[in-house]
Amino acid sequence: MLRVDSTLQHESVRYDDYTMRTLQVSLESKDSRFLPYLRNSLKEELRSESQIAVHQLADIPIGYVLSLLDFFVHAFAIVSDVKSWLVLRYEALVMRDSNSISHSDLWVSCNKWMKFAQDAFDNGFYSIASQARENTLFLSDGKGDARSDGLLENWR
Repeated sequence: MLRVDSTLQHESVRYDDYTMRTLQVSLESKDSRFLPYLRNSLKEELRSESQIAVHQLADIPIGYVLSLLDFFVHAFAIVSDVKSWLVLRYEALVMRDSNSISHSDLWVSCNKWMKFAQDAFDNGFYSIASQARENTLFLSDGKGDARSDGLLENWR
């Protein structure tokens, strides 16, 4: 069961800065022969843990949910799992955007959507890049985000 307090925890697994540092240090191994095996093992473990944790988020406040997603986004970046990194980044952006009506501090700017679209495009995930671009266009047309000037030039 997921425990919610200053850190997020699932049974004996803690989702906090200490866990993130441990993950980073474990991948700084000097023995390059075992690094691919370790990286793949960590990817699989993170995928499993993220699925378990995300399925238990039904009645948890949005701030904790976003903190958990942020943890996994960073963890997937560390282990170079680009697909999982992009999927959870997208889910977090959508969740922030959908909750921004009642929590204005969660509003996702055109810049954030465009950065995500560029990262997805650069990594070969064209359909999700296109969806993020559509969100950027919607925001720039619908909300008149002045900070989006020049961002869409490369996409038109």
